[in-house]
Amino acid sequence: MSASHDQNMEGSSTETLDAAQHAATALAGGQTPLMGAQSDAEFVVDVFIEAVKDGNLKVVKDVVESGAIDINKDCCDELPGLHWACIRNRLSVAKFLVHMGANPNQTAGPERATALHWAARYGHVYIVDLLLKHGADSMLVDGQGLNILHFSVYSSNILLIVYVLCFVVNNNNNIDIDSRDKNNRTPLLWAAYQGDFLTVELLLKFGATVALVDNRGFNALHCAIIGGDQRVICDLVLSGANFYERNNQKQDCFDLAEGMGTKSLFEHALQHHGYDRLGNQKDKLFRKISHAQFTTFLSPFLLMIYTYSISLILSPVLAIILSLLVTVVTVNTLKKFVLPSFPKRNIYKVSLTRTPFFSGLFLSTFCFLIFIWTKKLYPYSVSDYTMKNMQFLTTSLFTIIIFLKLVRSDPGCLKTDDSSTSIQETIKKLIQLGKFDKENFCVETLERKSLRSKYSVFSGALVARFDHYCPWIYNDIGLKNHKLSLFFAMTVQYHMFLFMWLSLAYFKKTNHIYEQVDEYAKCTFLKNETLCKGSNYDPSTFFLFIWISVNFVWLGAMLSVQFFQILKGITTPELFTLIKEERRAETFNLIPFENPIYSIQNTKDSDIRSESPVGTAVTHTISIDSLEPRDKRHAILNACFSMVGINQWLVTLKEMFGITHLLRGQIQPQHRTSLLLNFLLTNHWKTNLTDFWLNSDVTAPLWQRFFYSSDTSKAMLGGVEVDYYELYEYPARDGETIRSG
Repeated sequence: MSASHDQNMEGSSTETLDAAQHAATALAGGQTPLMGAQSDAEFVVDVFIEAVKDGNLKVVKDVVESGAIDINKDCCDELPGLHWACIRNRLSVAKFLVHMGANPNQTAGPERATALHWAARYGHVYIVDLLLKHGADSMLVDGQGLNILHFSVYSSNILLIVYVLCFVVNNNNNIDIDSRDKNNRTPLLWAAYQGDFLTVELLLKFGATVALVDNRGFNALHCAIIGGDQRVICDLVLSGANFYERNNQKQDCFDLAEGMGTKSLFEHALQHHGYDRLGNQKDKLFRKISHAQFTTFLSPFLLMIYTYSISLILSPVLAIILSLLVTVVTVNTLKKFVLPSFPKRNIYKVSLTRTPFFSGLFLSTFCFLIFIWTKKLYPYSVSDYTMKNMQFLTTSLFTIIIFLKLVRSDPGCLKTDDSSTSIQETIKKLIQLGKFDKENFCVETLERKSLRSKYSVFSGALVARFDHYCPWIYNDIGLKNHKLSLFFAMTVQYHMFLFMWLSLAYFKKTNHIYEQVDEYAKCTFLKNETLCKGSNYDPSTFFLFIWISVNFVWLGAMLSVQFFQILKGITTPELFTLIKEERRAETFNLIPFENPIYSIQNTKDSDIRSESPVGTAVTHTISIDSLEPRDKRHAILNACFSMVGINQWLVTLKEMFGITHLLRGQIQPQHRTSLLLNFLLTNHWKTNLTDFWLNSDVTAPLWQRFFYSSDTSKAMLGGVEVDYYELYEYPARDGETIRSG
């Protein structure tokens, strides 16, 4: 009996060693790894753990299926294999171990954490989903009292946080959103400390309590001030956080901000939400938002009337100085007294561009232009330039009609279903497709993103084929109004050209009236006689002429950028993406420009899912006031360039050098001077033009397809009709298979 037992033990040991050696050989490619193992069992465990860490599924299968190891007792003073698969994001290995009976609720390590805790800590959404579907207990906590929601917040992966909130917290209340760890810190406290503004917004949306404090007496706003992210501070102030509450060290938010060097951020957040620097609530000038909007819209009209009035009684130089002074005072008055009455949700910087100010500026300029034309230009030029005046009148009519239509137009906002069932179904489908990422899921609306759509803060929705926000029409530009906005811009451009033409004719016509007056015969700055007489004898018309000329040049440059983008089949956000990629490539001396529209990472055969462990970029808002003088000037200059579109002009000019080769199809892969070489959406530029200018109703006459925009979500893309609201795959180009976004 004893001899038989010894023989069985010897045979078992031999099988174990054979399995270990087989696994080791497979793992090391024929070389002998892990030298110095103390025993056969430890040797097998070491080989198995290394294979799990490396994602070597074949070795893991060989070891487990040989019976050489018990996957629930495979750790020698370290974490089990399933834990390591979760840490290293080895989805295929984790899936195999779970199917082979690995216990997802096994605790290990000094803090007795489960595999689910580790997967959540590192932000691996797909592994968390796998474990929960195979019996992982979401209610378990580790030795520090941390649950899956705490760990998800630690990971800063906003997609994982969305998943946990939708499937764990909001599903039969398995976990309280205000659950506390051993230090009484809630997920909101940790998110505020980390400066994860998207996480804070999401937790608040799902009902997290702002007033809770931890063992040190810190509330969420205390933590946000330490974290130093202005957007988080603004969100918490808006949500009613108590900034007078003191922690255990008797420090309130003002004391903390002073000590942490975030005083300017905190004061800006207070002022942004209607408080003074001491935290006292200031009375809003307007109770209704509509009244504040109307006041902002009306202010440019008052500026125009003032400028015209003083130009009639003062010298040109003095009139310009006073006009600029009053404009600065008006803008600052609006920022201080009127803008606080505007809604502040998801807006962190007070800006006139997000108000009707610029649309009022356009309309006031237009009205003043019509007034000058009617009173002065038309009487002097109607006999010589009858057709020009008729064209001016026609374009004026078209301009005001299109403007009013654009202000009220739908840019192509996707309708959202914010029910929990709909959100869960969307997430399930994306996980099944392997597309639960920031490119395919919108964390603001909790909806699936259609290709080329973008979330707009102004509209508060996803906008199909989003291009940009236009302050001149106080609306977004997207799928349904992009073509109309270009018709509008071209009409305005020609309208300004006609006004400039008629103004010069008016100046020339009036020259003979004053040619005998010696005191106006000389001009100090203007060398052109026509402009000189215009500036001296009719400064109001001359000022308007200069203002229109500046806008004519600016709008012409912007139209050139827009037409170039249409030619390439690219939108403004996609162009800015290329600009960022160019800067990143220059930093790392790389040229990584692949077509983000027609390329997708091949993750089907990869064990590691393409999840970013930092889904929420933990970036801290730096106040311009806190920068060095040189950096401050640089930051202000960059902001001005971005606002007027100079960065787009520069990129477009750079591309113009290679446009001839692109249009002729002479594309060389080695040529690195053009960003768009690998970004062309279609094979030919003519297709891009057709896609944009013609709607998808092929049964309609050609002129109707050109002049009318579709009221539906359907449009042309690559010569094929697509529904942009449900565009999840691009139509194949000639000789290519369909590619997903």
